[in-house]
Amino acid sequence: MTLFQKYRTVIFLIGVALILAILWALFLKDKWLSVSTRTVEIHSLSTMKRFHFKKHSSQGSVHGLELEVAGTSDRTLLFFLGEADTLFNRSVTIKKGLVDFSFTGDWYTDDCFILLPSEPGAEVDLKISYRFLSTK
Repeated sequence: MTLFQKYRTVIFLIGVALILAILWALFLKDKWLSVSTRTVEIHSLSTMKRFHFKKHSSQGSVHGLELEVAGTSDRTLLFFLGEADTLFNRSVTIKKGLVDFSFTGDWYTDDCFILLPSEPGAEVDLKISYRFLSTK
């Protein structure tokens, strides 16, 4: 039995670890770590809320969006998501109670608009966290 045959599993694992480290350093680190998540908070819906989210100035072409809504609401809420201030092409219903909603999907514009219609008297405590996924 040769030394290689004796330690082939260890050599294989070291090789895989080196390949992953190189891939991380060359391609993945910038994509995953350079873009921090931004957050807005909502404590009242007595008036309609509009949010305009933009990619970071250091980001390249946008190819995806991660959006998370967390908190509490005493009413079922409807909000609209769109690529322009006047074009809301997705609607999301959030059930009352403990809110834990997430969206990850294709997105090809540098902006995201969210519209939450007014709900006078609604007791809400929500955080909307988002980040655009892009090439560097």
